[in-house]
Amino acid sequence: MTTRPRFQYRPPDFEAAPLAAAPDARFEPAPADGVLPDGFFSTTNLPTYVKAAGTWSRPRLPRMDCVIVRHGKAELVTTEPRKVRKGQAVAVGTEEDGSQGIFVHGEGFLG
Repeated sequence: MTTRPRFQYRPPDFEAAPLAAAPDARFEPAPADGVLPDGFFSTTNLPTYVKAAGTWSRPRLPRMDCVIVRHGKAELVTTEPRKVRKGQAVAVGTEEDGSQGIFVHGEGFLG
């Protein structure tokens, strides 16, 4: 008999609704060093995915209470707010359900 690891992670199904039809996340430039754009998305300690350039991915260096900065077209990095520099593209959004291109996968470790 094969037993499953107790805390096996299950990634979301990005081919299924509603994630398949989700738009790319929106990014706004930081107005000044250490200043975040209105509506910035604050990261959590749960697996977070962002859709950029048509592809869902997890930002590098995940941690809680930070922001997601896009470098180039699709490289995403979790960044402390104090380290954000003027003009950097910061993810903005108020929803975590994928409807704004940001998905927090709170059920990935459940049964």
